[in-house]
Amino acid sequence: MAIEGDFTPPSATVAANGVAEVTWKTSGRQTWIQDQITTSAPGVGGGAQCEILKNGNRISLMIATGDTADGPPPVTAGPNDTMKVRWTGALPGAVASVTWVHYTLGGT
Repeated sequence: MAIEGDFTPPSATVAANGVAEVTWKTSGRQTWIQDQITTSAPGVGGGAQCEILKNGNRISLMIATGDTADGPPPVTAGPNDTMKVRWTGALPGAVASVTWVHYTLGGT
């Protein structure tokens, strides 16, 4: 599920393969300084893993059932960057959500 725009993404449901992903990008030419990324997924099970990725590169591991990653340093995401939170090894059908706190540097 890809999310674009300046809003909190919807939740993702864990697929039969145990994977759920929430992906987002900035709008237009904006650059976002992301101070905090929070996850909530209480039903994913104790064996699940969760990670934050920027352009496919791991930024941080998270506690799969719910956690908060915050700075310093904050994560900068420009117009060509893709941010993602991925759960693996999760219980199919569980719901996982992400909220982030950011401010915008210029652009439209």
